[in-house]
Amino acid sequence: MKKSANILHFIRHIIKNRRFCTKAMAQTLGTSDKTIQRYIKEVEEFFGIELLRYEKGCYYLPDTAPLRTILIEPKDIEDFERVFDLLAMADTSYVRFLGIDDALVKKLLNDEAKIYKLKTPVFEELKRFELLKSLKRAIKYRYYIDISYQSDQEYRYTRVKPLRILFAEGNWYLAALTDDPINNGFKFLRINFIKDIAVRSQTFQKVLEAERFIEEFQSLFSAYLEPSFEVRVRVDKKVARHFRAKKFLPSQNILQDNGDLILSYTINNENEILLLAKRWMPHMRILTPQHLQEELLKIAKSFINDAF
Repeated sequence: MKKSANILHFIRHIIKNRRFCTKAMAQTLGTSDKTIQRYIKEVEEFFGIELLRYEKGCYYLPDTAPLRTILIEPKDIEDFERVFDLLAMADTSYVRFLGIDDALVKKLLNDEAKIYKLKTPVFEELKRFELLKSLKRAIKYRYYIDISYQSDQEYRYTRVKPLRILFAEGNWYLAALTDDPINNGFKFLRINFIKDIAVRSQTFQKVLEAERFIEEFQSLFSAYLEPSFEVRVRVDKKVARHFRAKKFLPSQNILQDNGDLILSYTINNENEILLLAKRWMPHMRILTPQHLQEELLKIAKSFINDAF
């Protein structure tokens, strides 16, 4: 990531020294005078500042304040390069969510910098950036909000406690507490399905149980304030390698490995294991509790009857 490192060195130099000449700077960074001119333009555009020329090819920075928030020590350069590596793997259209200008990111992540390719399922396109700004403000200051939500029908939630914006399973969600008795009021609301919100002036206290749940939940089907229980499954040897290589739920634990696997999961919603078992049919069987295997068979029979 030579370019990103060079820009970071360039910014650090002008913060500390205030003055520089393009030819000397080019020699220091091992690049060209033309490239330094491009760095000047990018820094001016991004930070909204002007580097003043005091003689041909030489500039000075009148005010260091706009740049001081990113003063970088040499030992930190590698960490910043790792950040840019992560950006290189990301779709830059989502960088807008982080408040970083797309144009600057695309300049930093030129073709030479794109060493990595992250191939994932198609992400949901997040279109409601103005609504997102309002949600971020409400979450930060713990303002109650009212929500109009369009799912299978239109819902209206009032005095909602917005807790966190989540990106899970390829979609954007608002984690929130409502007065709906289902799931003890906890909702994962798809942000693209929110029609409108109204931010109230009243604030709410931090809900510690909800904060812990957000940190610990296994899937979007995890139940809020419900007791957990153990499930055991058998996975046949044809697909066992996938479960040795990856945990499909964070609580997955291998109890026995004789070619076939015996696995345990700790869940608090039956759908968490039923959805996983459906995905791996016919190679997964639920051992305990037995009624979940019976439910799985009912789902399979219903699918076959509907299909044929």
